[in-house]
Amino acid sequence: MLKKKKMLSIRFWLLKSESTTATHFILQVSISYKGVRASAKSTGIVIEKKEDFDEINQKILNDSAKEEQRQAIADRIKFLHDVLAEKGAVITANRIKQLLAGKQVAIPRFIEVAEEFIAHKKTEWAATTLKSKRTRLKNLIRYFIAQGLQQITCDDVRKSVLLDLKNWLQKNLTSCKQGHYAKHIELANNILDFAVDKEYIKENPLRMTVERGTEEKPMPLKKSHYQKLLNFTTKDKELRIVADSFIFMACTGLAFIDYLKFDTTKQIYTSEVDGKVWLCKDRSKSTIETLVPLRKEALDVLLKYDNRLPYLGTFKSANQLHNRHLKTIAKLLDIPQELSTKHARQTACSRWIGDGVSDLVICKLMGWTSTKQLRYYVDWSEELIRQGLRM
Repeated sequence: MLKKKKMLSIRFWLLKSESTTATHFILQVSISYKGVRASAKSTGIVIEKKEDFDEINQKILNDSAKEEQRQAIADRIKFLHDVLAEKGAVITANRIKQLLAGKQVAIPRFIEVAEEFIAHKKTEWAATTLKSKRTRLKNLIRYFIAQGLQQITCDDVRKSVLLDLKNWLQKNLTSCKQGHYAKHIELANNILDFAVDKEYIKENPLRMTVERGTEEKPMPLKKSHYQKLLNFTTKDKELRIVADSFIFMACTGLAFIDYLKFDTTKQIYTSEVDGKVWLCKDRSKSTIETLVPLRKEALDVLLKYDNRLPYLGTFKSANQLHNRHLKTIAKLLDIPQELSTKHARQTACSRWIGDGVSDLVICKLMGWTSTKQLRYYVDWSEELIRQGLRM
């Protein structure tokens, strides 16, 4: 009858010292799990004579103190194995060896793995994506601290732990819609999936998905409403700046974050072919290049502000301030919808669709990687369908 192989195997053996002044041996330990062996590790126990170690019975002879040390190391390895097994963690020979050396903990804290995950993804994500992920992680950490769970390990982040997250976000953030809450859950899942990949845990214990919700999408301005905006006159300096910034974005398709970062000295050039002025800029979110010829309205905005793009507030507060003023402008012009900076980009896309510009060219104008995003930006009206059918 075949003997069943042990899952965990611990073997001690002697390694001759490389010292030239004295001959002695260092006791090494090899750990195997399920037949896979980790590289050997020194126990630090020095044995003077080779015959003082019984390799068959795995014992140090003639020195009870050193034998106790050896036995303590063997017991420690078995204990670490049992801890991993009890916690349902991934068990490998190399991991037991790292735990024995103090280079790893049995189940790392969620916060520690989260920071490792962000650092791992740092080179893959655009700057704005990295910033938003860090903000969500900060919110998750604040939530855990508020719940007294700052020491929570990856295997304990379960659905029940995050049941109150939505309420906490709504109480502690200025605005938290369903989609925002869902992104926090998505980040938690991504971190735990990373923990699985790193073999910190066997499986993701959260397994939680949240619907993003059906938030109302921004709609482009109709031609008549956009014309009202072009004809808008006001003595209020702030309203004028907000209206002009909207017009520039509606001509170029720039997102507001890209508008704020726009450098007219470096990202505008005159074509040698026809002498027209072009905008050339990488999008902050996707790093995809946007290439757009500037319409007359956009050039007029640049001329008005001495070739600089104006905005209100600080870089952090600008979007909120612009949206507040856009609501005022919409009421003054009897535009029956709440305006925001998002509407400008969608207005640009809608105008290009109406002008018969191909999907691939629109992707280049908007700085997209594929035409899939067009579905979100298209406002299918009777007029647009008539143009497509050439009726």
